[in-house]
Amino acid sequence: MQRPQAKDYNETVNEVVAAWTEYAARELKAKLAKRGMVMTGELQSSIAWSITAANIEGQAAATLGVRNYGRFKDMKRLTYTRPANFDAMLGFVQKKGLAAFSYVPGYRNGRIPSTSVAMNRIAWGIAWSRLRKYQHRRKQWLNKFLYGPLVGRLVDDLIEKTGTSAVQIIEADIEAAFKNA
Repeated sequence: MQRPQAKDYNETVNEVVAAWTEYAARELKAKLAKRGMVMTGELQSSIAWSITAANIEGQAAATLGVRNYGRFKDMKRLTYTRPANFDAMLGFVQKKGLAAFSYVPGYRNGRIPSTSVAMNRIAWGIAWSRLRKYQHRRKQWLNKFLYGPLVGRLVDDLIEKTGTSAVQIIEADIEAAFKNA
């Protein structure tokens, strides 16, 4: 029996891992939209991946990354020990716009100070309210999905595409071992 070339096997593994990584990123973006977690689009655009090509043993690696706050949304319990980052909150308020907020802390309803003062007050209000009595609402979107159906699909694809090559490699190695014994 002729042993399949490791190069062909590694190319197949690389193709499967690359296709799966792109698929996983698309599915995670869709999951975010389905869960209603798209406010500014920053989290969706932060999903990135990298692939390490298969080596001589046919081992490849794929890394999926997302901004930290996307992972925080997936956590079961989250408590704050200090106020949230003011600059991050201000950036959030600026992206959402003043029209998205019905109240400016320190002013009666209907009264709005200058735009910059209102944005600063809203940002500080959000930052401090998270410290005082923030109830984190978990929105599962990453772990259960990534380590369930997505990894399952990768395993299935790898078995389907490389299974026959792997069996042939093992059979050829066993046959060679018996001939040399």
